[in-house]
Amino acid sequence: MSVITEGVAVLMFLAIILSLDRVVSEPTEDKQALLAFLSKVPHEQRLQWNESASACSWVGVECDATNSSVYYLRLPGVGLVGQIPADTLGRLSQLRVLSLRSNRLSGPIPPDFSQLKLLRNVYLQNNQFSGEFPPSLTELTRLTRLDLSSNNFTGSIPFSVSNLTRLTGLFLQNNGFSGKIPSIAPPGLINFNISNNRLNGSIPPRLPSSLHLHLQITSICAAGLCRRATLFSLPRRRPLHYLQLSSHLTEGTKSSLPAPLSQYQSPADY
Repeated sequence: MSVITEGVAVLMFLAIILSLDRVVSEPTEDKQALLAFLSKVPHEQRLQWNESASACSWVGVECDATNSSVYYLRLPGVGLVGQIPADTLGRLSQLRVLSLRSNRLSGPIPPDFSQLKLLRNVYLQNNQFSGEFPPSLTELTRLTRLDLSSNNFTGSIPFSVSNLTRLTGLFLQNNGFSGKIPSIAPPGLINFNISNNRLNGSIPPRLPSSLHLHLQITSICAAGLCRRATLFSLPRRRPLHYLQLSSHLTEGTKSSLPAPLSQYQSPADY
């Protein structure tokens, strides 16, 4: 066999090996983490992951180009119930997008979520999560969108949210957060929704000037606690992009609000 022929044979052999490697490539550690999660969290039968198949072919799972890591986990509305166990999803070290919205997940967010350093988008809305604002999430400095709305979170909104310097959207509406609005200032923050919580005090002047701030005066006013004081004091030169007045407010209560707040319409007026 000539040298040229031998060279061609070697190249063909290498090509076959590389091709086979791409075919059988599997995110083994991520697969075990996902199986551990599914085995510990009750779910509807329609979510069935075949252990003998590649994790990259499972419903809601998407991997990188080489099938070596799980990049996207999207399981909205699949009937997940209960708490997220530690040492399961927190092991998906290459995860970029996590969507568990519209399930019945509850309890606190596991501390080991702080290990998901590459996460960019987190969608946990419409569940039953509880406890304080998850400290683990404030360590994910690549986050651009965080949605914790429509859960049972309580306590204050921590100033450490400012660590999320790439954040463009923060959605915390329909929870039980209380206290003052923190003076968070991620430079790219565009949407910040804190409506339907128990917040009070002034709107911080340090919020980004491009921010679309969503506020709502809710049952606090309806309970007669608004009086003639300003529930939210607007800094000068800061436009309020969205203000929803509770439909339970009387005309007398609305008239007691400082201008220009008394000029806004309630949902019944739209």
